[in-house]
Formats: sequence, structure tokens, C-alpha cells
Amino acid sequence: MNKIYRLRSALRMIAWLALAGLAPLANGQEPGRQSQVIVPVGAGGLNDQLARIMAERLAAGMQSHFVVVNKPGANGNIAATYVARSQPNGETLLLGSAQMSGSVTLYKSLNYSLEKDLAPIALLARTPYFLAVNADLPVKSVGDLIALARAKPNTVSFASTGVGSGGHLLGESFQQLAGVKLLHVPFNSAGQYSTELIAGRVDMVFAGLPIIKPHLQSGKLRVLAVTLPERSSFLPEVPTMRESGGPAMEDTAWFGLFAPSGTPKTLMETYERIARETVQDPKIMERLSAQGAIPGGEGPAAFSRRIHEDIQHKAAIIKAAGVPQQ
Repeated sequence: MNKIYRLRSALRMIAWLALAGLAPLANGQEPGRQSQVIVPVGAGGLNDQLARIMAERLAAGMQSHFVVVNKPGANGNIAATYVARSQPNGETLLLGSAQMSGSVTLYKSLNYSLEKDLAPIALLARTPYFLAVNADLPVKSVGDLIALARAKPNTVSFASTGVGSGGHLLGESFQQLAGVKLLHVPFNSAGQYSTELIAGRVDMVFAGLPIIKPHLQSGKLRVLAVTLPERSSFLPEVPTMRESGGPAMEDTAWFGLFAPSGTPKTLMETYERIARETVQDPKIMERLSAQGAIPGGEGPAAFSRRIHEDIQHKAAIIKAAGVPQQ
């Protein structure tokens, strides 16, 4: 009888453990595990803010625990490699950005393939670039800027957050399309170049709204154009590049959610649904708008096409400019 009782007890325990683990396993995650949203930059920027918004929404939607982990460095390649090499069980996601597209061409050898090792879940947001100059620079339009740059080759300087960054590649593209020669001055952060820009030690920059807006209000900077096909609702008085007498440049930085390739389809679909609902939430849209961001919403197929086209676009700029591989 004791043997039978012990056997029944053991069977009940096995059944209880199986039922207890059923819900987490249905989500493709092991019970008790903590999920991560990896960010390829430090805390504070839009990329990091989006990661924290998504971690909160994913935790609520999955009834799990998501934390944000910042892994800056190497133009985002450290974070991207980490996620690409992670187990495809839905526990490690990446809040990636458009800077990854340039890395495909810029680096001789990457430890991951953007289009093969990372699976796009959803585009979360896009941000336009604004062409801003120091207020003392004697130009009122992009046409004026081009005339000045042609009169003084390699004298007008533009800032960026480093080789391969969005601001750098836009500067290179501007030179190619406008037929001018500028001086590139890379910095480690937007905070560093902002100080130099308002002091007049560097002349111009292609940057997002949060970086330039405080200095517009103080009168230290002048915005000449936006890199959108139409004027931005964020600064409707600012003309497009073409309206301001420049080349028809259209570009935005994108931010999106990725998982390691091979992540179960059911998980990918759940994450996409949560991402779409998040960026369509009026409160989230208001927060994005305050950062000069346009809500996304593209799913895996459309987002994959955007990434592929962005890789090709940036490859052409890098090769035409002769930017040395890292």
C-alpha cells in the first residue's frame, strides 16, 4: 500500500509540474526566465526610450518579465551580434536602428548578418533629419549653403556622431548630390557636437528634432530644410531640401524590433501584434511626437523590404564617397 501511495503521489506531482509549466512553454519561453530587450546605445535617446516602452508592453502582453539592457559600442554591432547569437526562444530581442544598415558595407567583417541572422518583427518609428547651421553662418537657404561650399571647398564643416552614422552618410550624400566638398568632423556624441555647433566651431549638421530644437529656441541655430518629401508637422515652417534650393534628399532614421532568426512563428506574430498596438496607442503616439518621431507599424515583410533598400542606399553612398572600411 505504501508503494502504491508513493507512486500515486509521484504521478500527481508530475502532472502538477506539467500543468504549472504549460503556459510559459506555450509562449516559447522557459518558466522563471527573464527576457531582455537589448539596446545598441546608452540610456536616454529615442532608441532607449522605445526599448523601455516595448519592454513594459511586452511584459503586460506576455505576462512575463522584460528588462532593458544597454550594450553600446561599434556602431551597434556589439548589441546586434549578441542578439543574433542568442537562442531563438523569444527571450532576447533587439531594439535596432538604421545605423545597422550602414554597418553592412562599412565593416569588413561583421559577426552577424543583418538580413539572415536577425528577424524583423515590426517598424516602431521613423525620425526625419533637419539640416541645421550655426546662426552666424551667412546662409539663409540650402541654395546659399551650396554656393558658399562651392566658393570655399573643404572649408564648410559638418558634424556627426561618427563614421557611418546617419548624420555622416547624409553629409556624404549631400556632397555627392550638390557637387560640393565639405569637411567632416566626427564626434563621440550629439552632446559634444552640439556644443561645437552653437559655438561656431563647426558649421552644420543633419540631426533629429530633439537635438536641435533647444538651440532653435535660443536662436543659436538656424534650420534650413527637412529630409522629407513634404514639410514636417514638427516644424511646418521649415522647407524641404528641394524647396530650399538643394537636391531632392529624402531620408529618415528607422527604429524597429528584432528577434534572432528561427524564433517560433507564433511568438513573432504575438510580438508584432503587441508592437502594432503599442505604436497605435494615442498616448504612445504623443510621446513619440514629442521626440520628433513618426509612429511606424510595418510588419516583418514591409520592414524587411525597408531594411534591404536602406542597405543598398547606404552602400552606394559609402562606396561613392570612398569611406574606408572599418
